[in-house]
Amino acid sequence: MSEDPSKQLPERIIDQLHVPDDAGEYRQDLESILKKIPDGWGRWISCDRGWYPIIVEVDRQLEELIPGYQVNQIKEKFGTLSYYFDITQETDPYTLQHPAPHVDADQEQWNKWSAGWESWAESEEGKTYFAKQEETLAKANQIVQAAARLSAKTCELCGKLGETKNRGGWLQTTCAECEKQD
Repeated sequence: MSEDPSKQLPERIIDQLHVPDDAGEYRQDLESILKKIPDGWGRWISCDRGWYPIIVEVDRQLEELIPGYQVNQIKEKFGTLSYYFDITQETDPYTLQHPAPHVDADQEQWNKWSAGWESWAESEEGKTYFAKQEETLAKANQIVQAAARLSAKTCELCGKLGETKNRGGWLQTTCAECEKQD
């Protein structure tokens, strides 16, 4: 007996790039952004065309600040843009010089490596590294928060000046023109 094809569907499509049909001149940029989403997370953008320029600008600024950053999800939430990212692709200098033992290593090897890492983390070099990481993350969060504030006054549908309103139980940011058409 073969497996139910409907159960295979998510596994077949989740890692494909789902570039929005209305991407237009943003297609190449959005495709590049979607490629930053790791396998298994689903590579799509869950908002409308009016916010594509904001998304592209957030990506440009984050990439400048954190080259190779990871995108986790981009969507509309409570009427504004939510852009989730991570900096997990960066590695601390200690780990680069002293790779962690293999997962099968014995406890003594792990203890020795961990003690070295903890010693490095408490050193001036380690403290400087983590302070810089914290500063970088704070700047990245400011970029994302500024984009959310901008989206709260940008029509999600067309990109014109808009307003966040309750639309039958959910919040959506639209301009007067798009609101009339809907």
